Amino acid sequence: MKKTCLFIIALCLTSVMSAQTKYYKLTKERTTVISKKYSSLPVVYKVLNKEINIPTKTEVPNKLYTEIENRINSLVKDSINQMVSLQPKIELFNKKNETADEIRKYLNSTEKKKIKKNYLIKAQKISDDYHLKYKIYPNKDLFMPLNDVHNQLIYRNRKPTITRDLRDKLTAEKNRLNNTPKVVNELTKSNNLKKQALILDEIVEDITTLSGIFKSLGHTNYDYVVLGKDIDGFSKNELLDSKIFKEKKLGYGFKKDLGSKNLIFNKENNEYYLVDGFLLGEFAQDMTLVNFEKKLNKLGYKTESNDDDMIIYVNKRKLVLTNDIYRNVEKGNTNYINEIAKSAKQFQTYVDTSKPLTEKLVKHFSSHKNRTMTTTRLAIWKSDLKKAKNIYSKILSLKGNESDNIINFNQQVNNKTLDSYNDFSQVVKGSEQVLGM
Repeated sequence: MKKTCLFIIALCLTSVMSAQTKYYKLTKERTTVISKKYSSLPVVYKVLNKEINIPTKTEVPNKLYTEIENRINSLVKDSINQMVSLQPKIELFNKKNETADEIRKYLNSTEKKKIKKNYLIKAQKISDDYHLKYKIYPNKDLFMPLNDVHNQLIYRNRKPTITRDLRDKLTAEKNRLNNTPKVVNELTKSNNLKKQALILDEIVEDITTLSGIFKSLGHTNYDYVVLGKDIDGFSKNELLDSKIFKEKKLGYGFKKDLGSKNLIFNKENNEYYLVDGFLLGEFAQDMTLVNFEKKLNKLGYKTESNDDDMIIYVNKRKLVLTNDIYRNVEKGNTNYINEIAKSAKQFQTYVDTSKPLTEKLVKHFSSHKNRTMTTTRLAIWKSDLKKAKNIYSKILSLKGNESDNIINFNQQVNNKTLDSYNDFSQVVKGSEQVLGM
């Protein structure tokens, strides 16, 4: 018997019952047996339903602003220390300017010589007091003209300042401070704001410990997102509805990469788990199918389930549970099972009857292809084709073998019979095309 169906049935039920809650059954015995078939097992996370402190945005002093302020204060202190150490040089700078200023007054003065010589006397005194080593007055022994002395005092005099490196650092930090807010919104957790939330816990090491009836929360394996960091109103590791995640326009950096997962709940022990489709599809039993099997048993049908199919025994014939059988029984058409069993039996009979005709039609077709066809043989070919079309028509009219249900119906027929039928179908269609019948 071809493998089908429980998975296909489950997919069908998912679409038919998308608005309904789904339930799954897990047992230690079944999980243990199926685990032996796989080298890697499903990854299951335990989820805790617990009270947590809610992260909320609160306006707090910006630590970066404070850090920059502290660096500026340190640089200002260094600047002040440098300026203090430069005071003697600054004073000397000022006295040189003062000396040059007195010489300029003398050179530009229109006063009497007796009066304006006082400018030079004052300039000489400054030079002597500060050891400038200039001979300014009396000027009869001048080593250089007064103009040259004045220019040298002006152009060779540079005002001492703090180092350029320190000045540049101070300017850069002040600019950075101007572009940094004093306060920022920071996530904090207050004991006054609490809520009940689903929080991702540790991995379940032994999945055989999952046992009981589990309710699937949500309709797809993308209904929940596990947060990778705190955000306003929600905590790290919290399971967040994917709709809220999208509404908040949060990117991939805000969620944990766990792959697609389903959230399930065991009402018996109030435990939550985050599981993947691998566990539900291979290890768990869909309770819809479990309950359907019970329904069939109550109707008097013997059933048997394995990893791939649910088998229904009808008059010593085995049927595979397919979508069409499920739909009809759920609608109350329980006799549909007997009709399909009858059709499958007739299909087998018709195909067995067609085998001799298949061989004859193949030979006729070969004769046509090899150009050895005679008038007598052509008449026989037409006669054989007429008989074959009669059988072919009966097969197509069988209950359940409609064109939109062929995939389901083929599950009720063994591979060998299907191969024979396909050969028969092809040679009939080919003969029809050649003979125009």
